[in-house]
Amino acid sequence: MTLPIHIWERGYRFTSASYVNKYLHDHYETLALPNPTLQARDKSTAFMYYLEHGKSYYSLSSTSPLEIKPLLLFYGLTHLLKAALLTVDPFYPDSTSVLAHGVSTRKKKKQQYLFFQDEVKIQRNGLCTHLSEKLFHVKQLENKKISMGDLMECLPELDKLFYYFRPTKGTTSVTVNGDTLLMPSNISIQDIKESFGDDLEIKWNNNMISIQRYNKHLVFPIRSHSDTDIYIPSKLSYIHFLPHLIIHYLLLYNLSMIARYETEWWGNLIRSSPTHDYPLIQSFLQSTLYSGPSLIFDYLESNQEKNPLLE
Repeated sequence: MTLPIHIWERGYRFTSASYVNKYLHDHYETLALPNPTLQARDKSTAFMYYLEHGKSYYSLSSTSPLEIKPLLLFYGLTHLLKAALLTVDPFYPDSTSVLAHGVSTRKKKKQQYLFFQDEVKIQRNGLCTHLSEKLFHVKQLENKKISMGDLMECLPELDKLFYYFRPTKGTTSVTVNGDTLLMPSNISIQDIKESFGDDLEIKWNNNMISIQRYNKHLVFPIRSHSDTDIYIPSKLSYIHFLPHLIIHYLLLYNLSMIARYETEWWGNLIRSSPTHDYPLIQSFLQSTLYSGPSLIFDYLESNQEKNPLLE
């Protein structure tokens, strides 16, 4: 299976050095960063290469065997995330502490290991926390332990598959009408206020909750599965406030580690598919092949929309 061309068509303009230079310059100027002209000129080439190399990894992963697919997808997403990072942080990497992945997992898996029950731990330093803070303004993630099952349940693209393995759905569909969100009234108002902030206008209408002045660039806990399908977790916890891209990063990190260091378990999973792990992992790898680049371009385009100089 090859990647649909339209995903990468969204990034064609970033293959122009003059466009990228202006794109970065205007962002750095808007952020009041020092020497925006110099910084943009210095980082334009790195920005373009991160996108180009990321695309190469994704292209290879689309036709690669499952055994190595997690490795290619993880490094593909990492390169795309670094490109996005340069739009807000021209000094990356300013120290060796941000070069590590910023995540750890149990190296030796226990007997009867299940991926769904496995955990990753977010480190104080490293790319994961740096991305979360710089791109999404999410802090205080260090030392958090998060299970793979909880991460997967955050993804609406896996919800239909999960339904075969558990009785309840992890996400609830919401409707977007301009700057208004409509969602079922069984979702806690307190959860909504904590999710979106107290300054929103919340109304009830025909058993639906209407949220006015919705910001279309809001990242959490909204999840998008396509241009028209928008979801919110049925029950909210701090995990649901992780940015969508960070969820993909954490899942791919652990899967890439397993593909590298847990060869016997990984091989058995692929060959015999003994548990629910296999269809969930397979479905995730298939969906992240498309949603990873799409989410990156959503981020880059949202930055462009906020800056009229680039329209």
